[in-house]
This record gives sequence, C-alpha cells and structure tokens, in this order.
Amino acid sequence: MSLHDQQQQKQLSARVEMSLRQQQQLALRQALLPPRSPGAEAAGKLPLPGDAAPPVPTPPPIPASPDPLASSDAKSVVSAVASGAVTTSYSPTSDTPSSFKFGQFEAAFIPVDQPPPTTALPQTPAPKPPSPPLPLQPRQPPMPLPQFAPAPQPQPVVQQPQQAVVREMSVPVHMDVQEADDGPEPPVWAYAGPSLSKRQQQQFQQSQLRMPAAAPQPAGPPMSASLPSPGAEFDSKLEGSVYTDSDDESEGPDAISAEEYTSAIVPQADDPDMSSFTVRAFVLGTIWAVMLAFANTVFSFRTNSFIVPSSAATLLSYPMGVFLARVLPSGILNPGPFTIKEHVLIYVMAASGGGLAYGIDNVVSQKWILNQEGIGFLGAFAFVLSMQMIGYGLAGMCRAILVRPKAMLWPSNLSSIALFVSFHNNDEEKEDQESSRYALSRYSFFWVAFSFTFLWQLLPGYLASVLQAVSLLCFFSTNDTVRLLGSSGPGGGFGILSLSFDWTLTSSYVAPLTSPWWATVNFVVGNIFWIWIVGPIFYFYKVYGMPQLGHIDINGDNSTVRSYSVVNSVNMYNKTGGRIDLPSLFNATRGEPNSDLIQSLSPLYLPEYYSIAYIASFFNITAAVVHVLLWNNKDIYRGVKTAFFSRNEVQPERRHSRHKSEPKDVPDLAYLVFFLAFLVLQIIVGHLTPFKLDWWATILAIALPVLLIIPIGIIQATTGVQLGLNVISELIIGYMIPGQLVPVMTFKSLAYNIMIQALALVSDLKIGNYLHISPIHMVAAQLYGTLLGALVNTSTAFWVLNSLSSLLLNDENWLSSDYQVFTNAGIIWGAIGPKLFFGPGSIYFINNLGFLLGAMLPLLPWGLNLIFPSSMWRLIHIPLLTNTISPGYFNSFIITTLVIGFMSQYYMFRFHRAWWAKYNYVLSIALDLGAGLSTLAANGLQVRFNKSVGPLNPSTRVDYYCFNKPFA
Repeated sequence: MSLHDQQQQKQLSARVEMSLRQQQQLALRQALLPPRSPGAEAAGKLPLPGDAAPPVPTPPPIPASPDPLASSDAKSVVSAVASGAVTTSYSPTSDTPSSFKFGQFEAAFIPVDQPPPTTALPQTPAPKPPSPPLPLQPRQPPMPLPQFAPAPQPQPVVQQPQQAVVREMSVPVHMDVQEADDGPEPPVWAYAGPSLSKRQQQQFQQSQLRMPAAAPQPAGPPMSASLPSPGAEFDSKLEGSVYTDSDDESEGPDAISAEEYTSAIVPQADDPDMSSFTVRAFVLGTIWAVMLAFANTVFSFRTNSFIVPSSAATLLSYPMGVFLARVLPSGILNPGPFTIKEHVLIYVMAASGGGLAYGIDNVVSQKWILNQEGIGFLGAFAFVLSMQMIGYGLAGMCRAILVRPKAMLWPSNLSSIALFVSFHNNDEEKEDQESSRYALSRYSFFWVAFSFTFLWQLLPGYLASVLQAVSLLCFFSTNDTVRLLGSSGPGGGFGILSLSFDWTLTSSYVAPLTSPWWATVNFVVGNIFWIWIVGPIFYFYKVYGMPQLGHIDINGDNSTVRSYSVVNSVNMYNKTGGRIDLPSLFNATRGEPNSDLIQSLSPLYLPEYYSIAYIASFFNITAAVVHVLLWNNKDIYRGVKTAFFSRNEVQPERRHSRHKSEPKDVPDLAYLVFFLAFLVLQIIVGHLTPFKLDWWATILAIALPVLLIIPIGIIQATTGVQLGLNVISELIIGYMIPGQLVPVMTFKSLAYNIMIQALALVSDLKIGNYLHISPIHMVAAQLYGTLLGALVNTSTAFWVLNSLSSLLLNDENWLSSDYQVFTNAGIIWGAIGPKLFFGPGSIYFINNLGFLLGAMLPLLPWGLNLIFPSSMWRLIHIPLLTNTISPGYFNSFIITTLVIGFMSQYYMFRFHRAWWAKYNYVLSIALDLGAGLSTLAANGLQVRFNKSVGPLNPSTRVDYYCFNKPFA
C-alpha cells in the first residue's frame, strides 16, 4: 500500500469514528427526550439529505427550584438536560457499564440482556429491525468499527424519584448530551452485539476515552462497520488497536502493534486505594530474596549450574500472602485482602536480590581459581554492591524512552502479568467465562499446564537426558561428515535439523510464546544462516587455515574419536591441533602472561563455530545502533523531549487511567545523584581493592552502557531478546591494556553487568507501569532487594569457598564450570589479548569487517522502505539476524523454537484470537515455572541419588550415538 493510500485510509477511518460518536450522542439524546408525536411515529419516514428540518419541539420550562434535578418530575430533568442547563460527567460505577449523574438524578446504561432495576416498571422491548445495507466501501477498507443496527423507538422513560433507566444501549459510551446539531435528526442507532463482562466494559470505556471529538457530519444515514467485542473474545486481526489518540498515533505502528498484545492481558482499570507496600509484602519479599540469593549462589558452583527463577517466588508467595491476610489481626499488619500490588512488589524484591550478581564471578575467579591474596569480605561486598547499584541510576534516567511509550512492549513481562492477573482477578475471570466459549479459567488453566510441565521436564532433566538434543541426521546416516553436521550437543557439531524437548533450552534465547512472531523468525533465520550454512562452509573450506584436528574433545581428556574435529566448543587449539590448557598461559604468582609458552604454541586457533560467534557479535553491536537510529529516532526524540521539556504533562500510558491523582514519580535528579554516588564508590573500590581498575578505565566501562542502553534497550523492549556487551567490552579493554588479566575481567564485568542490571530494572518498572503501581514503591523494592542480594551473594560465596573447599576439589559434580569459563575468557582477552587474534596480520583479522558490514546492513531495508513504502521492511531486523547461539551450548532448539512460535504467535494469534488472548501468556509462565521447579527437583535428585544410566540417560554426552560412543 502506498503512503497516499495509507493516509487516505487513516482519514476515512477517523471520519467513521467521528460519525460513530455522533450517532451515540444522538442515541442518548433521543432516549432522554419525550417521544415524537403519534403522527410522526406513524409516518416512519427517515429524513433524507436535502429535506427540510422538521420543527424541533420546544422543551418545557425548568421548574423554579433551587435544584431542578431534585424534582421527581422526569420531564423537568429532560428539559434541564436538553436546554443545556445541566452538563454531564463520566462516572463509571461497579454495577453498570456507564452512568451519567445529574445532581441527584442518574441515567444508567444497562445491557439489553440484563434485568431492569427493581424500581423500574417491567417493559417489553420492541423487536429490532434488520440492519441497513452497507455503504460503498473505499478502495482500502478502514480498520473495523462497530456494526450498528437501527434501534427501536425507546419506550417512555418511567418516572422515578431519582433515576431514569434507558434500556436501548448495550455498550458504555462517553459523550455530552448537551451537544446538538440544528439539522434533521437521523434514525437512532444502537449496538446490537452481545452483553459485555466487566473486563470488556473497562476495555471499551478505555477506547471511548481515546475517541476523537465529534465533528459536524452531513445529514443522511450513518456509515456502518463492524467492531470485535473487547475483552475475552478477540476474533479480529486488529483488535486492541482500533482507537488511538494523537499521541499514540505519533508513536507509529509499534504502539498499535504493542496494544494488540497488551490488551489481551493488561488490566485497564486501577484501584488507587489498593494496598501496596505493606508490612507483609516487605516480610515475604525479604524471605524470598534471601532464599533465592543463597540457593543460586550455592548452585552456581555445580558442574552443571542452574538458577532458581524468581518467578518461583511469584508462585509460592501467593498462598503465603493469602494465609497472612487471614490469620494476622486487622491493622498495619493486615490492611485487608492480599492484593496484586503486594504480590508484584514481593516479586520485584525477589527478582532484584534473588539472582546471582555478576561481580561474584570476579570474586570467585580471583580468590579461588587464581589464588589471589588480599580479597576480603568488605572489599568484595563493596565491589558487588556498587556494580549493582550503578544500574539503578542509569535505568531511571532512561524510563522516558524505555518505559513510558506504549511501543516499548517488553514481551517477557506479559507472562508474569498473566500470572498476577490470573491469581487476583477471579471475579473478572468468572464474568469472562460467562461470555467466552472457553469455560476453563486462567487460574485453572495455569495449574493444569504447570502440573503437566513439571512432570514432563523430569524426563529431559533426570530420566531421559537424550531428549535435550535429538540429532536426527545421526539416526539416518552412518557417515562421519553427516553426523558431524547433525550433532547438536556441546563439544559436537552444527546441530542441523536437530530437535529439543527441553523447555529450559527452547526458551533460553527467545521465548516463543511471548516474543512477536516476526522476532522469532528473525532469530531462527539468523541462526540457520550462521550455524547451518556459514559454519559448514568455513569448516570444509578451511577459511582460517585451521589444521585438521585428529580428535574430538568429548570428556575434556583429549580422547581421540574418528578423524573429524569439534566445532561447537569454547576451547582453543594449537598449531598441531591439540587442545590448550588455558590457565597455563597465565602465571598467577607473577600476575602476568607466560609469553614464551604462548609464542611456542602460536598460531592459536578457535573452532569455526567459536570464530563465527565473534563475527556475528561484531555485526550485532553496530547493527543495533544503526537500526535503532534509523527506525526509532522519533521514539528517542519524543522520550528526550518528554524527559527534559514536558515534565509536568500527563504521560500517554496514564492519561486514561481512573486515578484520583497521578502517583508521584521519582525525580530524575534523584536517579542522577544515585548514579554519581556509586560511580565514585566504584572508582574508590578499583583503587583500593584487588579488583584493580584505574579511574579512567572505570569511567570508560560505565560509558559503554550509558551510550548503548537506548539501542539495546529498545530492541529488548520490542522483541524480548537481550543483546550483551561482553564481547565488545573485552575487545576494547584488551587492546588498551594487553596482558593485564584482572583489570580486563573487572572492566568486562563492570560494563556488562551495569547494562543487564539496568535493563532488568527497567523491565520491572514497566511491570509497575502496566499494573498501576507507585513508582516510588517500585524503586524502593528494587533498592532494598538489590542491597539484600549483594549481601547474601557475597556472604554465601565466602562461606562456600572457606567451608566447602574439599567438595569443590574432589566432587565431579561441583567443578565450578561457570567460573572456569569466566576465567578462561579473561585469560584469552587479558593474558593473550585481542591483538593476537584480531589485530593486523592475525588469522582472524578479517572478522573485523563485521563492524563495518553490521553498520551498513540496516541501511538496506530502511532504504527500500523509502523507495517502496511498506510496514514489512521494519520486520527485517538485522540485530536479531546476527544474534547467534553461544558456542559450547546446545544448538538443538532452533526448529523447536520456530514451531512453537508459529503455533502461538502466528496461527493461534491470527485464527484463534479468543483462545490466544485468554491462555497464551498463562501457558508461557506455566511452562517456565513448571520447567524451572522441575529442574530444581531433578538436580536435587541427582545430588541425593545417582541417576540410572541407559540408552535414554547416558553418562557421557546426550548425542553419544553421533560418535559411535557407548552411553556409559
């Protein structure tokens, strides 16, 4: 569609919307005014364009009374309204879709299928005549709007002391009855759809508040169109994006697309008096933050480490909160029922403090692996805390761009919101069930999906580990080359056409149930290109001249199998094809690299998969910056303008809320002071502690996330995929201070952790924005949880290193693999340095072209959009196309991710929208929680019992059959 056609369609759609509002206004006016004369009703003739306007009856005078509306005479009320002496106000109530209060008089709009109030006399509604024929449609039809049919003439309003009941309208409307035109009155039109639940009423009221003001329309029959029912039933492609105000339109198609997803699950109304940061929320948040921080720190030392997700606190804290609400005495300890806002704040405290701080990698690596002296508890705690806290200041200063705009969807949050809504909106769930064809509530659906996932995940996690990576090519061929292409486990091959039945793997990079379909397609296509196409080409044509390795490293002992080499590995190889022991390249006693040994082993080689991952990373960082500048420059400009020049304006996402008063926000100055204070603390820590980093390097490390948080944050907010700074940070500092291992590791941790911490905090702020939680309460919960988490992380790490050292040395299940990988990466970039790998004259110097090509590629779809305007060009997302699966990791879930994403975000979203709107995000969180807690249970079983070894549960590698190896 051309730009001209789009503008024409937009204008026509606006005209239809304005006509719709005028029709609703006339319907209310027709209902409140006395009926026409019998002669006029008998004629039954509709006015046509050009007919003379019939005489308008003069309304009776208003009775002389201090308050005319206090009179019991209904005619005087109508007269007051018609004469303009009384204005209307919008005041939604809990029992009716909408009501208009005029002093003591109230006009309520009640759905047709609801019984009248007990004070009203019984009425027999007249049959509805058939709908009029549709008018001539434009070349490109506008967005669907409501299907209206001529309503019967309203029955005379029954005289009541204080209330007049109008039975004709079945949807809530928002209008001013004193608006009137001078032309002939068109026939009354009323919505002929089904009755609406409370959630549907709220969503329709939200759209009415966004509807533009009515403009004068030519006389004649109104236009007719169709509108899908809001709420539980979503059967149209464009539901949730029909009405937009001027500010929303300025956000472009991203805002409209975001509303298609959020309207299905995000509550539209808010109770500003609901309990929020209470004593019981504080206590439960503290308990879960401490428990998760302790458990995740201990489990990080395992050979196969795992993280207990913070969503576990979301699930298990709910019955605890309900229990406290029942047993605690009323008052400050128990302000009432356990609310959704309390639940969210518990989750925020648990998420902020219950994870594993990235700075713990530096603590363990230097104290345990490198045996560095002088690392005490206070210095380590200050290092971890300052690194965590700097992200808060950065997150707060970016919220005008990354939180407030509707286009910033943050898809990963929608599943968590679905869980909160399912647990706390039970009354609305019951009403939605009555109007939905799917009788099972979200709450019940969650427990069914959770239970099934928990049991299923025990198979790949404990009983049948081969389900983690099913390499299909290995079953259909005995050729060594084909099996190398099909092997998908760590230390194997390229994983072509392999499958995974492990949900923890399938959702590890892209969450297919929450990320938009186009984002999943970009990620999958990119990985197919880099891993399945480019990887084999580089391998078989020896692009880097890597020698044919005579072995494949399966168990870490250089065992020889066949005649092909490993490609999916993070190891390094020498010129003869042997694997290099990376710690031997660094002399921990002198704190410097073993230059003679490095020289004797050179040239050093990286497996093809590992090398391609670096090329894609170089592409990725520059492509992200250029892509956002081209496609999201208006979003950035609007956010900066709002942050610095429009501080007192109501933000777009809160303009339609029912708040009595807007909640106070944390001022930008507070975030800036916070940022600068912990920046100074980090400089002091880098100068006085063994985590050595000069002041200029500290500032440079913090400058990287400051410059890149906007492009990377926008990509994560719109796609659900996070890009990291680990590679680019190591590359920069490795060039600047080669041979200094500890400063390189500190620089990398500082730059990378500040970015991921800031984005995690921004994501939490978006949850608070969706659920109408006070920003001050959100920030307080985040700060407290982070302080508690840094303290528990550091204390637990020192306890493990001091008290469980024999376990770490002697038990093969506690080899601290993650910390070993972190140290090895530091040795590569610190001791050896990037110059040896990517400098001029090196083997991998050509990889640097990735920076240039990554900056150029986003110009291609952007330029084509200028020549051939289409919204499809925006969906070619170069940063996602260059975001590959890390080497040394399972690459078996590419096809599985694509299939699940297709079924959820394309097929169900397009053809079964009602089911998708009700269950999709609930299914996502149920799978995440079921798989996470099942994995925790499986690891507990492995610690207590040795798993049985067999063909489905090998003790070596999961795709042992690809290498003719026995399973034991």
